[in-house]
Amino acid sequence: PLVFDNLHHLVFTPSGIPTREALAYCLGTWPDGVRPKIHFSSPRTEMRPLEGTGRIKMPSWTEHADFANPFEFIALMREAEKLPPFDVMLEARARDLAVLQLREDLRRFAPDVAARFC
Repeated sequence: PLVFDNLHHLVFTPSGIPTREALAYCLGTWPDGVRPKIHFSSPRTEMRPLEGTGRIKMPSWTEHADFANPFEFIALMREAEKLPPFDVMLEARARDLAVLQLREDLRRFAPDVAARFC
């Protein structure tokens, strides 16, 4: 089966297959009786100091952020409505703390999405 990864999709298919179409295709590759999973992450967007060098590292759009952008997650989950159910693996550097923060953000900004995933 194919695992849909939103960040890989954004980085590697900027003008290609629409997100919903790619997600639906990946979900369709999973065998009956097995709940599909997808990966969700937000890109690292901040500049960071390179310790001991006095230099700054620019944002790297292919690296995972510490936390998930809740608005990006909400948009993807609303786009995925009426597709088969799936699990989401959150890829974030803050790990469990990022999951807890995203749950809180969903309850605040998108109770409809929170009801499906929290």
